[in-house]
Amino acid sequence: TLVLMAQKDFKMEYRLVGETGLKVSVLGMGAMTYDTVDKTLELLRCVRKYGVNFFDNAEAYGNPIRGIAEINFGKALKILQKEDPKLWRRSDLVLTTKIFWGPQAGDVKLGPDRRSVGVNEIGLTRKHLFEGIRDALKRQQVEYVDIVYAHRPDPLTSIENIVRSFNDILKAGYAFEWGTSMW
Repeated sequence: TLVLMAQKDFKMEYRLVGETGLKVSVLGMGAMTYDTVDKTLELLRCVRKYGVNFFDNAEAYGNPIRGIAEINFGKALKILQKEDPKLWRRSDLVLTTKIFWGPQAGDVKLGPDRRSVGVNEIGLTRKHLFEGIRDALKRQQVEYVDIVYAHRPDPLTSIENIVRSFNDILKAGYAFEWGTSMW
């Protein structure tokens, strides 16, 4: 039998992200299915009242248009911050994005291979990392993300170039931490 806890009886647990001092909820909310603003609002309202503060995004999330999940998240976040400024204050949220797969030009539908990007709009080149983080910030309507991830390894770009580029993203103030996803 499944017993649901009342909101008042539930206390979210938080854990540290490595040695950064940053505290994230043990449950996070992934943005891959944020296909409408209304659905995004519903999901965000539900999880935040239970203490979720970790919201994971990526430039590739969204179907049929890559990036639409971050756009919907950004619109929803602005609405929620107006509804309840204390609950949705930016200083208490941990927002992420992941870069590798590239954006999608306009409203071009994804093909079977999910590719509709230019040759320099995919991977972990310095060019794509900087363009990707700036575009993600615009889509999410935020000044920075807390963590930016390399979504996949890039065999065409040296690890030295990748590390230097991510460190420069941090120095530029676009993110506070960086890491890897699915490596």
